[in-house]
Amino acid sequence: PPMGNVRPASRRARTTAWERNWPQRSECTAVHRQTTQLLCRGGPEMAKRRSRRDGDLLIPLGVLGVIAGVDAMTPPTMVVTASFGVAAVVASALTTVRRTAAVAVAASVLAALSPVWDHNFGTLGWWVRLAMTVAIGALAVILANVRTRREQALQRMTTIAEVAQRALLRPMPGSIGSLRFAARY
Repeated sequence: PPMGNVRPASRRARTTAWERNWPQRSECTAVHRQTTQLLCRGGPEMAKRRSRRDGDLLIPLGVLGVIAGVDAMTPPTMVVTASFGVAAVVASALTTVRRTAAVAVAASVLAALSPVWDHNFGTLGWWVRLAMTVAIGALAVILANVRTRREQALQRMTTIAEVAQRALLRPMPGSIGSLRFAARY
């Protein structure tokens, strides 16, 4: 409102400094577009896209192959079959839930077939080792699920933080006179 007899000449004169610094409609549209792009990048598929790109299934299968090879080469008195579940635990740290489940199933199948080279089919020791391999594989799948959900939550929080930062921090001018600026938020 005008003070006393002084009347502003135009709408521009009535705006405060804060209003003049508020982003224009085109800037708001650009922020909205960036927000939409950032939010669409994350989400539940984030961990799956990353794992397909990395070829991360080779490491757990390699671990399973090494343990199976060691088990096949050792004498029947020294059985390493229960260690097959370690490959599923390694997979739970590196890959998706489905791939971890696939490694756990492969470990369980190898544990079930281990009497071929250990010559102990149907014994109590074989059943215990098979049960341990299945239990470790199930635990690995649960751990992979927890890890994947945490990664997704972190991705969502990071995206929200980036959007908030871009919305609140105005772009820095490229130069003032002969002085040039560069910044990265």
